[in-house]
Amino acid sequence: PYDAPGDVFIPYGSKVTIESGTVLRFARGAQLTVQGTLLARGTPDRRILFTSATSALYHDQQQIHRSTGVDIRFR
Repeated sequence: PYDAPGDVFIPYGSKVTIESGTVLRFARGAQLTVQGTLLARGTPDRRILFTSATSALYHDQQQIHRSTGVDIRFR
């Protein structure tokens, strides 16, 4: 797994690719803000998981912010 200890920002003009099967754990209250391009394509048997780095999932949440005109799709 990859740990994000704080906010993650993908600026305009940048491109980040997340491979299938990747686990991303975010610190409590951390945000992922995408203004550039985020390619995250999992498969049914190798999903991409955005989750909490803590075990307190009931009181924790993950947020993905996008800029106007940015397309985010979940399947």
